[in-house]
Amino acid sequence: MVQKLFLDAKTMAQDIRTTGRVALYGIYFDFDKAEVKRAEDVVKVLTTQFRVGAWRLKSYGVCPVAPVTSNKTEEGRAKNRRVELVEQ
Repeated sequence: MVQKLFLDAKTMAQDIRTTGRVALYGIYFDFDKAEVKRAEDVVKVLTTQFRVGAWRLKSYGVCPVAPVTSNKTEEGRAKNRRVELVEQ
């Protein structure tokens, strides 16, 4: 599977300013896994490939306790497969 993630820093910054968070889609994880390593890998990609300062990021795996919609449909499950950047 090839993963493509298009980051628009201006849009992301605007979303964080207005809502305190931004959801990123296009970063995928192994099915039915909830290991913290998944959140740590996102930080690694953001710091190495996109040059985000490591001091700005903390990783948490909260998928099971923070869905944005119901998991009863494939569309809902797809929306819940996301990475969120949250202002602290």
